[in-house]
Amino acid sequence: MLEPDTLAEMRHPQVIADLEGWTLAWGLGLMLYRTGGRIFHGHAGGMPGFVSSVMAYAKDGERAGVAVLANSSAGTDVEGLAADLLTTVLDAEAEQQPWRPSDPPPEAVAGLLGRWWSEGSEYVFSWHQGRLEARAPTAREPLRPRPPAVFEQTGSDHWTTVSGREEGEELRAVRAADGTVQRLYWATYPMTRLPEVFGTRP
Repeated sequence: MLEPDTLAEMRHPQVIADLEGWTLAWGLGLMLYRTGGRIFHGHAGGMPGFVSSVMAYAKDGERAGVAVLANSSAGTDVEGLAADLLTTVLDAEAEQQPWRPSDPPPEAVAGLLGRWWSEGSEYVFSWHQGRLEARAPTAREPLRPRPPAVFEQTGSDHWTTVSGREEGEELRAVRAADGTVQRLYWATYPMTRLPEVFGTRP
C-alpha cells in the first residue's frame, strides 16, 4: 500500500498539456484531469476495438472512483464520461445532510410505531423529523418506492393523512384498558399487529 505522501507526490503535475487554465496533465504514472475545481487522477487506455478510463478523487474527506469500459473505439469519450460520473457522485454526496438523531416521539405516538397489517398488506409506522409516517416495507416496493403517508394529529388518538397514500383520510387508534394501542383504523380499514382473516374486527 502506498503511503499518503507518496500518492500525493504522484498526483502532483509534472507535465501540463494546456498551460493556461490547464485541464489535462500527467503526474508520476497518473493522468490528472482538472474539472469543476477538482483534480481527478487516473489513467485511460485501450486496445483495438476497446477503450477504458479509471478515475478517482480523494481530498478533504471526499473519496470516490469510477471505471468506464467501452467496446468501441470510434468517437467514445470515456474520459469525459468518467469525469462526468465522478462529478455527479461527488456533488450528490456534498448535498447530503449529515445524519442527526431526531427527538423521541411523544408518548401518544410511541404506541403506534412499528409494523401493522391490513387485509394482507403490511405497513411500517415511524416517527421521522417530528412527524408520524407510514410506508410499505422496502421489499414490497424495491424499484419504485412511494413517498410515505404523513399524518397530522387532530385530536386524542386521531390523525389526518396530510400527504401520500390515503391523503385526506382519518387514522384512529383504539387502546386497550391498560392504554396500549390495540388496533388502528386507517381510512376505515382495520389494522392489527399480526395478519388476520379479512373482515374480523371487534
